[in-house]
Amino acid sequence: MCELLSFTENAVWHAFDFLALESGGSATKSKLKVLTSSLGTILEVPGSENGLQDYRSTDTLTFAQYRFYLQREVFASLPDKMSLEDQMELENKIEDVCWLICKTPYIERGSPLLNEKCVKQVWRIFCMLGEIIQDEHSGNLQAIMAAREVELVYQQFINCLGLGDSWDPEQFDQVVSVMPVFKFSIFLAVLESKYAKDLDISTTEEAVKDLTDYFLLDVIKKGKLKKRLDLFPSFRESWIVVRPHRITVYSNCNELDVKGEIELNQQCRVEKVLTQTSIIPLKQSPHRFVLAGGNKQFEFQAYDHRSRLQWCAAFEKAIEFSYQGSRYQRSLAAGRREQRDEEIVKRISHQDLVEQTKAELEAEKEARMKAESRALVLTIQKEEELKRTQELEIIREELERLLEEEKQAKRDEEIVRTLQVHEQEYEFHKELPRVPTLHPSTLSVLQDVGEGTPKYRPLRSASMRETSYSRSIRRRNRNENKPVSGTHAEEPMSLPMPPPMSLPMSLPMPPPMPLPMSLPMPLPMPLPMSLPMPLPMPLAYVPAYVPAYVPAYAPAYAATPN
Repeated sequence: MCELLSFTENAVWHAFDFLALESGGSATKSKLKVLTSSLGTILEVPGSENGLQDYRSTDTLTFAQYRFYLQREVFASLPDKMSLEDQMELENKIEDVCWLICKTPYIERGSPLLNEKCVKQVWRIFCMLGEIIQDEHSGNLQAIMAAREVELVYQQFINCLGLGDSWDPEQFDQVVSVMPVFKFSIFLAVLESKYAKDLDISTTEEAVKDLTDYFLLDVIKKGKLKKRLDLFPSFRESWIVVRPHRITVYSNCNELDVKGEIELNQQCRVEKVLTQTSIIPLKQSPHRFVLAGGNKQFEFQAYDHRSRLQWCAAFEKAIEFSYQGSRYQRSLAAGRREQRDEEIVKRISHQDLVEQTKAELEAEKEARMKAESRALVLTIQKEEELKRTQELEIIREELERLLEEEKQAKRDEEIVRTLQVHEQEYEFHKELPRVPTLHPSTLSVLQDVGEGTPKYRPLRSASMRETSYSRSIRRRNRNENKPVSGTHAEEPMSLPMPPPMSLPMSLPMPPPMPLPMSLPMPLPMPLPMSLPMPLPMPLAYVPAYVPAYVPAYAPAYAATPN
């Protein structure tokens, strides 16, 4: 019967922990023999301590090792099926033995408010609702109670005192924030210092008794209730105790004189009875309800409507859990433990999710920082490029300005050179000797041709007259077929006369000399405001160098007036 060991392992741990105080989490086999022998006597396993000496080669055992030995050598001899009453009886005996071993540090404490009997009942509640976990620091197993279970016990204790409205969950949360889990010594100290202070002994004992009935005896509800008699049509006040498997009727609140028991099963049901108008006093009784089970009905009467609702709810809850083979409060504790385990798993998964999300956020933050740094670098590069572009633009504008100045300087220089050339020409023409004027009367013979328009015949020069004379001689000699000898050679008769050469008004300008880019530009010469422009040269002013351009055979023409 391995379940019995799991139900009582918290009590066994307290006894083992007391025996291992001097060994640092491990108890010697000689001390464990006494505890093993007592457990074997309760479970009717004689000689269970004999194999402890041969179990493992060490002189000490940890609680995990000792629990394994109990499971294989002591509790394994129990039957597979056991009634709930026998199971509860064995649990009580095992807890009594363990309490005898470990009670010393809990009884001999300073300024106790609870007596030994109350401390034992509270210790049993702690063993039923507690659980075995592994210590994170030492690695040893220890019995603790979760904060949710502690809150449930403290709140029920306040309700047993009749002070349920004074329960302050925020005050308990402050305690839990300091101690998330409770050992029995801490659990007992908080109970006495915060919730049991300023109470007399009888009130404390009554509250602890109600607390024990609620958690250890699975009492759902108890109190005064009127029950209809079997033989007489009347109601008698009784003390009713409702448990998941049965309803017990006592004569008074001492719960010593049992008047009867009602077994509960899944076929039982609770029905409310409506008040009827009748001459029979029994039917006029208000706040009645009926418990129907099998072939028999039990009629009860509450004192008011609210109490009837509470008793009906307690009866229905007892019927609901009547089919279970385990204890009522232990089943509820197991359900709460599973819920806590699921919450822990969810919290761990949530933490994993939070860590994963945090890692993703860190990665995203790092990527964002890299992107921001990269964007900053690009921004700086862009600003530098823009600055360099602006500098290049300024340089370009400066070069364009210098180029325009250079072009303007060249244009000014050309203008200056042109003006200098014009000035030189003007000075040159000014210094030439004046040629006498050629009058038509000296160049030709006026002939009266008629029609009122005088005509002039050009005069022949000496050279032309000589040419005519020579031509007449050659003609004569040719006619006589005689060779002609003379100073003048024979010229063809068809020699075309060249057109009269136009005299240039001014000398051709030489091309401007290209200036190097690196030479400094000369300052433009200031032009006189009254500089005379050169006049066009008249025909009378013939330069001295003109005959050099006229061929020897060109005839002289007389100037014809325009």
